[in-house]
Amino acid sequence: MSPTDPNPILDEDKPFDLLERNGVFTLTEAGIEKYRQRFARFGIRVEALRTLEDFQNALVCSTAGFFDELVDMASNGPPSLERKLLIAVAKGDGHEFQRLNALVTARNRLGLSLIKGGKA
Repeated sequence: MSPTDPNPILDEDKPFDLLERNGVFTLTEAGIEKYRQRFARFGIRVEALRTLEDFQNALVCSTAGFFDELVDMASNGPPSLERKLLIAVAKGDGHEFQRLNALVTARNRLGLSLIKGGKA
């Protein structure tokens, strides 16, 4: 994509895709390497992406799938404020995120910690 394109998909100075004037969309070698594993986890082959719309749809699908995996992983961990905060982020629950973030921030600011199973 050109530097004047209003919607470039760039990672610093490395373009990952090219959109030619005739509308043909292709990923660069760097783009193929970057997205192959991400898309493959959700059954999407980078070689099958022919248009910018195909690519954008693949990004949406892989992001949604990633958040589902994130919720599953976090749900199986030991109980903690951080885990609950992560689940709120993954579920897109803004109110719960703000509530838990305030608790975690206050706890960290005060330097508090929870000691379990200590012997007196």
